[in-house]
Amino acid sequence: MKRFSLSSSLGLLIILSMLVVGCMPAEQTTAEPEELVLELMLAPEGVFGDITPETYSMQLLADRTGFNFGFRQIPREFLGERIATTLASGDLPDIMQLGLPADTTGTPMDIAHEFGPQGLFVSLSDYIDDGKMPNLVAEMARQPDMERLMTSPDGNIYGVPQVRRLRQLRPWLQLRADLIEQCGIIEDRWNGNWDAILNLDDLKNAMLCLKDQLDGKPVISSRNGFTGHTANWAKWLGTDLTVYYNPYTEQYEYGPLMARFRTMVEFMNWMFENGVLHPEYATMSDPDWEALARGTCEAGAILENTGWHFYSCVANAGIDQGKFYPVMSLTVDGEKILWPAPSNVWLGNPLVISASSSQAEIDASVWLIDYLFSTEGRFLIYQGKEGVDWTYRADGTKCYTDTIQRHPSLKEKHYCSGMIPESPPAMTNESAFINDIGSLARVWWPEAEPHWGLMADWPAPEFPDGWRWIDDNFINPSGSYGDPLPSIILNEEEAEVAASLGTPIDTYLLETIQQMIEGQLEINDDTWGELTSTIESMGAQDIVDAYNAALARAQ
Repeated sequence: MKRFSLSSSLGLLIILSMLVVGCMPAEQTTAEPEELVLELMLAPEGVFGDITPETYSMQLLADRTGFNFGFRQIPREFLGERIATTLASGDLPDIMQLGLPADTTGTPMDIAHEFGPQGLFVSLSDYIDDGKMPNLVAEMARQPDMERLMTSPDGNIYGVPQVRRLRQLRPWLQLRADLIEQCGIIEDRWNGNWDAILNLDDLKNAMLCLKDQLDGKPVISSRNGFTGHTANWAKWLGTDLTVYYNPYTEQYEYGPLMARFRTMVEFMNWMFENGVLHPEYATMSDPDWEALARGTCEAGAILENTGWHFYSCVANAGIDQGKFYPVMSLTVDGEKILWPAPSNVWLGNPLVISASSSQAEIDASVWLIDYLFSTEGRFLIYQGKEGVDWTYRADGTKCYTDTIQRHPSLKEKHYCSGMIPESPPAMTNESAFINDIGSLARVWWPEAEPHWGLMADWPAPEFPDGWRWIDDNFINPSGSYGDPLPSIILNEEEAEVAASLGTPIDTYLLETIQQMIEGQLEINDDTWGELTSTIESMGAQDIVDAYNAALARAQ
């Protein structure tokens, strides 16, 4: 994890801009200001299109809060670059969504940790202590590691992350259940048979049968390029391309030095040699992968993702049609893979408030960010207005009203039918099962389609609870739970060790294992011994020691 840093010239501009930054206020008004315009700097999720003041959910938010909104709209691929220039200029919007430049490691929250203490961002600590952000505090109480991950080295909180309300899903392969049923691997695709594929031999047999079912076409592709593809397989086989937290030893290890890493490379070589893996897997772009997965079915038998993207090459296919079979936790090299549970606190899109905004704008921004963590705020952003866009059925389940344009993915069952109760049950944070709390990055509007996590076809009869069904029925019975993944923060020295040593190791490692996977370099004891000894000589153990030192502090 590397601290975000600007060039010395940009840093000088930041220092100059600091001279005009006002003092942090101690009080926040609870009344909603009139005629306020809050400027937001956001990067939209590409599948949803631009977020503008005309976006339906933003109109609802403006009506509810009394604020008007202005936008600095930034394509996601330029977010990191634009953040760097914005910080250097000192011309900050009222609320900024942080991102990370492409050539920088770490998390966007590191930007908040570095530049918050320099005075660019408002410290939220006083507002939290004064009871001005009760919804955020309630979420912090639910997530035991949230406060520590939010807190900067000077002890203040400057950035607010997104929080995922679902229990985080572990990585798992998704196989076309309708095809492996025809292979006789499972008898009934509608009912879970978690004993059908337990080890790599079982998986190989399933892959070969899937290839036959697809008339000899490749079974699996990738939309993430070589690194992303290999990292996925490393996770599925209980290792990693770099450091890996081993639930059995409760320590970090260097993934490529684990026995399972060699097994993973050998398995990927088997897939490549047997035509299971698409020949262009290492360079395939996202549009190319989408065309295969959704169009020709050439790569539609196994979904190359980590467990919650339900693309399919069959129109309208989904879990509720019995199209996907989850391969959960395999036994590899005699050891069952245990996936540690990741934190629900996602550091990818934190929101910060500019300290150079006016007092009224700062107060309004604090109120708005806290509102995003409320039940009402979350439903307003993701599903619209209660009683207008969604309501309750007589049985208490939630449904979309007919004001929503009927999208083919909704399958009618998400719409209201029958009697609507006169007194619907009260909504609570616990019953409002919505992903990504505290985010303005994903919004909802009826002109297009609802939030992707709510529009998907789940077996559950109501839209918010599909995730819980998957978690309960796919994850728990698999026995794939390990201990929770510790939330660690590397200090500056440890982060520098990991970054400076890790980059050359990554370059050497990825080049070598790609040659092994594609058969250009034979995998034997001699070649593998050279790979591991080289990695060790380049400082792999020093990286592991840095992570375990941070782990010791966290414990």
